Amino acid sequence: MLETKELPEKGRYACSRCGYKIKIDDITVALPACPRCKNRYKLGKPQTDRHVCTMSNNSTGVVGVRFKESLQCYEVSWAKPDGHRGRTSVSTIKHGKQGAFKLACTIRNQKETERLEAD
Repeated sequence: MLETKELPEKGRYACSRCGYKIKIDDITVALPACPRCKNRYKLGKPQTDRHVCTMSNNSTGVVGVRFKESLQCYEVSWAKPDGHRGRTSVSTIKHGKQGAFKLACTIRNQKETERLEAD
C-alpha cells in the first residue's frame, strides 16, 4: 500500500476505502487523494482486474440499477465492503414499475452508504 503524496509506479491503483480506480501514467506526480471519497490515507494496486462499475450503461440511468425485461424486475447490484458483489431484485409485478424503480434506487443508495461507512 502506498500513502497519498508518495511517488507511485505507472499502473492502476485502487482506493482502499471505496475501490475507485486511478490510472497513473506520470511517475513524477505524487499519488493523489481518491477523487470519489477523498480518502487521503492508503491507495494500493488492486488485487484483481475486475471492472468496478462507475458509469451507468443501462437504460435506467442509475448506476447499479437495471431493468430485466425477461423477469419484469429491477436488478440492484453493489460492491460489498469485503470486495464481493451483492445483488437483489425488486419485482415490478408486486410494486408497480415506478414503485419498484424507487425501491431499487433506495436499496442501491443504502448499500453504497453502508460500504463507504464500513471503514
